[in-house]
Amino acid sequence: MIVISDTTALTNLMKIGQAFLLKSLYGEIIIPIAVETELKRIVQHHQFLKENEWILVEKPRNILAVNLLRASLGEGESEAIILAKERNADFLIMDEMKGRAKAREMGLKIIGLLGILIEAKQLQLISEIKPLLDQLRNEAKFFINPTLYQRILDISGE
Repeated sequence: MIVISDTTALTNLMKIGQAFLLKSLYGEIIIPIAVETELKRIVQHHQFLKENEWILVEKPRNILAVNLLRASLGEGESEAIILAKERNADFLIMDEMKGRAKAREMGLKIIGLLGILIEAKQLQLISEIKPLLDQLRNEAKFFINPTLYQRILDISGE
């Protein structure tokens, strides 16, 4: 399975101590160089990258396409989308709405942080989602619309 990740879901999972879920779900993930650069700006995330060989770093080949996307998206998002397209990825992990819309427009399958948690619960990698949602909101300052929060709990049977 080929899974490419943008920065946000990965950093938020690191903040709540659940990044291992990505390895459990997908075996390995690929991040573009721009995402690696963003992660290395935070000491703990830099250390995490060094200690976890299941996170691979690749450079997208089509720099022109990356630059075209950068007109409306961030560098990490742009590289992740183009790399996912080039690698014919099974999933692109991305939470930002503009990036998700562009990726869907380009025919990519998207999963976000909340989808990852639902999948982890369904596969019994975690027993509850609610404490993790609360950690994301309170510790990682990850915004979750109250309606979506309740929907996630309903989907996961909590």
